[in-house]
Amino acid sequence: QRVITLKRTFAPDLVHESSVGPSVLFHLDTEGAHPAPSVVTLHGGQIEAAASTNALVRRALCAADWVVGCSAAALHEVRQLAPEIGPCSSVIPHGLDPPALAPEPLPFDRPRLLCLGRLAPLKGFDLALDAFASLISRFPRARLLIAGDGPERATLPCRYRTRAPFAQP
Repeated sequence: QRVITLKRTFAPDLVHESSVGPSVLFHLDTEGAHPAPSVVTLHGGQIEAAASTNALVRRALCAADWVVGCSAAALHEVRQLAPEIGPCSSVIPHGLDPPALAPEPLPFDRPRLLCLGRLAPLKGFDLALDAFASLISRFPRARLLIAGDGPERATLPCRYRTRAPFAQP
């Protein structure tokens, strides 16, 4: 009842569901309270994480006027679950404007690289490890820090030990 009251009072021009999970049921069950177009934005791993609620996720995807994936991999995963959303879906990557500063040599002699994000296979941290392993012979003082949490947290350091020297912070 509160969601119905909120939708009728606020009268949104657009409903944006920033993810799909059990809470999307509130939107789906109150669509008639104030009809408005809806957009669903999905981030990688959400369909995988919502495997137990695929019927609900599929219902939310098919009810949306547009579905957005933050990467081609995320959108591919979603289209596997609901192929009919193809014509009304697209990728809109998270992005930042490039810095206005001109590139200059860094003010330190020990290159430090940071990879930050959800530690999941589709994020490509294994590629960062491969790239770093190829750099370490030319820049032996370089350090790589991978920060985040996810299903690959325990296995990434083990995989890296086979490629090059590794020291956990």
